[in-house]
Amino acid sequence: MEEIVNKVAQSGLISLDPEDYLKGKELAVLDMSVFLSDGILKEKNFREALQHFPFENFTNKYVCIKTPEDAIIPLWAYMLIASRAGTAAGLHFGDEQSLKEKIILEAFLHDLHNGKFNGQRVVLKGCGKEKLSPNIYLIFTKELVKVVQTLMFGEPCSTVPVYKRKSI
Repeated sequence: MEEIVNKVAQSGLISLDPEDYLKGKELAVLDMSVFLSDGILKEKNFREALQHFPFENFTNKYVCIKTPEDAIIPLWAYMLIASRAGTAAGLHFGDEQSLKEKIILEAFLHDLHNGKFNGQRVVLKGCGKEKLSPNIYLIFTKELVKVVQTLMFGEPCSTVPVYKRKSI
């Protein structure tokens, strides 16, 4: 009987799934509408509300701060929130999707900076649970082609070639 050989495992390919950068990260939402009176943030009421707000619920979580489109919120209000949310893992103005993409990009750039992909053959996965914007793939590709030997898209068993470093 012939031994079954996993050619994908032997290929030396690095399978890079952007969603992996979200593993173990807890997200939370702070909706600024809880601080508004008729769509306006009033300083005195806001400062008082912040004294009683349960910021401990954000400990070690990545927090997106959402604001209704028609709300009037001065920039110093976000600064006050940031000054009190010190135990949060991170803060982000926007929606949950943009927060996820920010987390992915920061972690990827950290790995890139530390040389994880230097000279490697990389397959960038694209079919996951999260609907990631093309921006993720633009940035990953722009940065990876600077350091990888080859870059492909898809799954290790079925890839679309994107880039191959030319020999000098």
